[in-house]
Amino acid sequence: MREGLREELEKRFGADATVQTAAWAGFAAALDGVKAHTALEIGTMHGLTAGILAEFADRVVTIDVVDRPIADVILDAMGVRNRVARIVVKDDSEKALVIALLKFDLAFIDADHSRLAVAQDFSLVRKCGRVLFHDYPAVEWGERPYDPTAHMNGNGPADGPGFLLDALRPAGRIVRKPPFAWWFAQEQSGE
Repeated sequence: MREGLREELEKRFGADATVQTAAWAGFAAALDGVKAHTALEIGTMHGLTAGILAEFADRVVTIDVVDRPIADVILDAMGVRNRVARIVVKDDSEKALVIALLKFDLAFIDADHSRLAVAQDFSLVRKCGRVLFHDYPAVEWGERPYDPTAHMNGNGPADGPGFLLDALRPAGRIVRKPPFAWWFAQEQSGE
C-alpha cells in the first residue's frame, strides 16, 4: 500500500471516507505473496480494499448492496479505477445471480458479518478455492472485553467469520491472521 495513502485520502475526502475499512488493519500484509487473475470482493464500502486488492490481482470485481459513489472517486484517486469493476445489486438474491456468472480465483468477504450472511457469502465464493475473511475473530464494539470464544455460543457481535471457521470448520485449510483469516480448498494450497 502506498506510503501516506490514508493521509492523502483523508485530506481530500475527509476522515469519514477512511473509517471502517480493513485497509488500515493489515490488509496488504494479509495479502502478501498473493497473486490473482480476478479477485472478487463482497462489501465495497468506500472502495479502499478494492483498490488495495488491485495491487494483488489483474482485475477486481467488488459487489455491494449499498451504492456509495465515493468509491469510484477513491478508486480514481488510487489510480486503479480501470482495473476495478464496481457492481451494486438490489439484494442478496441478485448478488447470488451475479456471482454465479463470474469467474474469479480469489474472494474477500467483508460485508454483513452475521452468521447467516457470512455462510451465504462463503457458499457463493468457495468455488474459487481461496477466500479471505475480515473481522476474524469477531470484533467487539461494546463495553465488555472481547471474548474470543463468544462466537462458539452465539454471544459475539457480528461473529460470522469466527463461527464459520472455528465452529462449522469447512473442509480445507484455515490460516488465521487476525483480524483476517484465509480458507483454502485444499490442504496443500498456498497463500
